[in-house]
This record gives sequence, C-alpha cells and structure tokens, in this order.
Amino acid sequence: MKHFTFIFLGICLTLQSLGQNEVYLGFSQTFSSFRYTNSESEKDAFVDSDVKAGSMVGYNVNFQNWMDLKFDLSFLNIGARANYENYLVKWELNYLNANVNFGYRYKKSKFQPYINMGPYVSYLYKGSQEINSVYYDLVSLSKIKRIDFGATVLYGLNMNFSPTFNLFVESRHTFGLNQIEKDDSNQKLYNRALSIFLGIKVTLNHTSK
Repeated sequence: MKHFTFIFLGICLTLQSLGQNEVYLGFSQTFSSFRYTNSESEKDAFVDSDVKAGSMVGYNVNFQNWMDLKFDLSFLNIGARANYENYLVKWELNYLNANVNFGYRYKKSKFQPYINMGPYVSYLYKGSQEINSVYYDLVSLSKIKRIDFGATVLYGLNMNFSPTFNLFVESRHTFGLNQIEKDDSNQKLYNRALSIFLGIKVTLNHTSK
C-alpha cells in the first residue's frame, strides 16, 4: 500500500511541474436510458429516457500546449422508464463514477472549446425499480451488478474570465460497456447517458503565457 501511495504522490508532483493545476465543480442534468438487446440479440427501443440531476468534482492538468488531462468523481444518476405489456416500469440507478479523460483544448482566446475522451468505472450505491407503484430495491435483491465500466466522450466550452477563475459548460456522453443485469438470460442491458454540466473552475498555480 505504501508503494502505491508513493507512486500516486510522485505522479501528482510530476503533473504539477508540467502544467497549471485546476480544480472544478459542476452540476448536471442527465438524460439517460438503456441499450437493451433481447434474447434474439435484437435491439429493442421500448425503454424511454428519463432526466436526473447530478454533480462532479475534479482536477485538471492544463498543459502549456493543447493538452488537458482530467480526473473527476461524479454522482451519475441514471433513470429510465417503459410501458411494457400494460405495466409502467421505472428504473433509478445511482452511481459513484470515477473518470479519466484526455484531449484537446484551444487555449488562444478567453473562450476555449475542448474535446476529451477516456474510460470510467462506476460503483452502484443505490438502485431501484418501480412497477405500477410497487417498489423493488435492486441492490438488496442482487438484480444489478454493482460495478459498471465504459467510455466517456465530452466536449464543452471553457470561459476564461480571469487568470484564476473560469466558467464552463460541458456535454458528456456515457457509454456503458458492461452488461449490468446479473441473471443468466440472453437479454443484455447497458447504461447510456448524456449529461449537460455547468460549473466553475479555479486555477491553483497560475503561470504567465
């Protein structure tokens, strides 16, 4: 454990020497659904999207060239609903999400568009399903896998109002790659989400450019 701690601190110190360090906080509205495949491996669109609120806190290494490297933790709240054989079904899955993203930011003006991508891993801390007002705890029933993983693609605009203070707006697409149902049927269920973030970013060690 000590070795991992020293390695982590070494990476942080190295990154600090390579670029400006920024911390950020964002709040989101997430439009989410599932990618569902039935037992015949056919995609089924009976699931409709739902809207949930979320938040994130993160750390960004702003390199002196075009590169950005982001690390963030977020509360990703995924919901969906369906009308299936006269049943109204609602899902709500609450994840703690860890993301690492790398990409490009245009840095020659106060308005800085960017695009990043990278992997994520999530831990399901709460999950529920409601069928015609009957509530089921999916975690205690062990119906859903607690770990999800996949990829994110995000793009946004950083608005640089001062050397240390920025606002940003961001669109983040989440593509789950792990089949989240625990049963052994041939049906497949994957998380899909689009989150719109609005947030603030503070530069910790400003250097003149």
